[in-house]
Amino acid sequence: MPAHFRVFIKKIHVCLHFKISNMFYLLRKAHLLQLFVGLSVLLFCGVEIFIKPLDTSLFCGSLPCATLLVQWLMVHPVGAHFFVFILFLLQVGLLFHYVRKSDFLDEENVLSILFFCAISLGMGIFLPLSPAWFTNTAALAVLNLSNYANNTSHSKTFLLFAGIVLGVATLFDLTALLLILFFILHILINQIDKLRDFMAMICGILLPYCYLFVYHYLAGSLLEYLHSFSQIRLQFPLFTQSHFTLFTFIALGLGLLLTIYVLIRIKVLYNNKLIVVRRRFLFLCVFFGFNILMLLTTNVVYPYSLHYVLIPVTVAVIAFIPVKNFAISTEVLLIFLTASFVVMARF
Repeated sequence: MPAHFRVFIKKIHVCLHFKISNMFYLLRKAHLLQLFVGLSVLLFCGVEIFIKPLDTSLFCGSLPCATLLVQWLMVHPVGAHFFVFILFLLQVGLLFHYVRKSDFLDEENVLSILFFCAISLGMGIFLPLSPAWFTNTAALAVLNLSNYANNTSHSKTFLLFAGIVLGVATLFDLTALLLILFFILHILINQIDKLRDFMAMICGILLPYCYLFVYHYLAGSLLEYLHSFSQIRLQFPLFTQSHFTLFTFIALGLGLLLTIYVLIRIKVLYNNKLIVVRRRFLFLCVFFGFNILMLLTTNVVYPYSLHYVLIPVTVAVIAFIPVKNFAISTEVLLIFLTASFVVMARF
């Protein structure tokens, strides 16, 4: 290589402060590039939502509220696309806010948005619309509300709102019941005034059901509404599907092992963090376990059921990227982790 060319390359590295050993360094430090990449990904996802015909087949045999929503989406196709796009923006905004407020990053960046959108599109589970969209949105809202409940004197108000969000989510997806169990565990361990906080959350969960029961009672259709719940059956499609290939099983095992390894490594790296940050990371691990249970028990068919595990995996990867002494082996590990999720969904 000519000497003047080597000098030119060296100057570029100095100007950008780019570290060859860390391929994420440029995205972390170049804020204009972050803004450009983030807006580009959001624009691409928005185009994807509006140009594809809206498929609601994954709602077959769903809860009554989900069935009514599907009927509305079919009657209003234009409004349906806007509804899905707003739901997507809500997920992205809540994810970015949760990562920023949880102190998993030393500086603000849009890597959480980039990874969440890119892995969703790469796995091919971005669309069609499924009940997992509502459960994911509810999970992100509850995680944000729990942060505020732990840091303010108005914890019961935030827990009441969190309960309402959880109650609404269970009206569209039975799997969200596991989210309620996770949040109950969160309250029992973290909150000081456990009984009152617990009752505030339970009241919030019951409010949407009370509203629906009163509405159907006044409309004279309460018995029909209650009978519609008896038609719901848990199908466990992950255990009944027979089209899994060898690549799918290998990718499933590799993705699970690599995710667990990343979580363990973050636990070691976060030992010198504040107690509140370590506690939030502990509940991220517990949340990942509950998301695995959602994947196993949902009626959403595979691979679209993988949508449930995207939130904890995204947060874990984002918390792992800014570590010091980011070696080439760590970059390769994250590449294999991302590739395993793409393979398990595509094959």
